[in-house]
Amino acid sequence: MILIRQLHRDDISNLIALMKNCAYPELKWQHVSFSEEACFESIWQLHKNPDSKFFVAIKDNKIVGYAACFVRPYHFSRELCATDVTFFVQKQYRGSLVGKKLIFAMRDFAKEKGAKELFLSINSGIEMERTKKMLTKLNAEKVGFEMKINLTSEK
Repeated sequence: MILIRQLHRDDISNLIALMKNCAYPELKWQHVSFSEEACFESIWQLHKNPDSKFFVAIKDNKIVGYAACFVRPYHFSRELCATDVTFFVQKQYRGSLVGKKLIFAMRDFAKEKGAKELFLSINSGIEMERTKKMLTKLNAEKVGFEMKINLTSEK
C-alpha cells in the first residue's frame, strides 16, 4: 500500500538521498551540479511556508516519490492559482497509483487554499509523453509549453 502524506522534518535526509541517487541522474540538468545543502534549503523553505506543501509517497517505510506545490495570486489578479515545484516517482513505481495520488494531494491542497487552477509542468525530460498521458487522464489540459535557453552556451 502507498501512503501519501505531508513531508516531516525527519524525512528530509531520506528525501535528499532519493533526489541525489534516483531523480538527479535521470534529469536533463546534468550541466548543473547537485548540492545537498541547496536541496535542504529548498525543501525546508517549502515545508515551513503556509502557502506551499511538500508531499511524500511512502511504500514499506521508504520514500518512493514526492511532489511539492505552492499557491499564489495570478500576476494579474488577486485570485489564487497553484503551481508545482517538483514531482518525481521512482522508476519501479511509475504506472502505479503513486503519481496520481501525489497529483491529487497537490490538487486537494490547492483547493483548500482557494486556488482556481493547478499548473503542472514537465521540465525534467523524464518520460514526458507518459507523464502527459497521465495528466490528460486526470483532466489536465495543455495550455502552453516550457522551453529553456542555455545561458552558458549562448552566443
